[in-house]
Amino acid sequence: MIGGFDEDFWMYFEDVDLCKRARNAGGEIAFCTNITIEHNHGGSSRINKKTAALTKTEVVISKHIYIHKHKEGIEKFLIQSFLIINNLVSFGFSAMAGIIFFFIPRLFLRTLVYGRILEYYMFAFIRGSWLSPRSVNFLKNTGT
Repeated sequence: MIGGFDEDFWMYFEDVDLCKRARNAGGEIAFCTNITIEHNHGGSSRINKKTAALTKTEVVISKHIYIHKHKEGIEKFLIQSFLIINNLVSFGFSAMAGIIFFFIPRLFLRTLVYGRILEYYMFAFIRGSWLSPRSVNFLKNTGT
């Protein structure tokens, strides 16, 4: 039995994690090609700059949680390190552009995301946990 969605994930990658656990338990992953689903990408996550920055940051956080759960040893260390460096550099450049061109909303959003990523990394290292402060298990463990 693999259980349901992992409550360490607030949003993003919980479906990938579920498939990985199913595969590890000997299950098969099915892909149905005859089903159509309409997805309004960003319909809820892009209603304002604050929400968009939060959800874009959660994508980054969920990658770290997934790697933490499914990789081990040096491979885990290298992937986590690469993600941190990549995020700090790539978001850093676009954050600087967002400061310069603050009047372009898409660029300024990158500045907000970068600030959230820096905050997440700082607290992740202090807490010793990759969990998102929004995940159910984080909230259970902190009593918030």
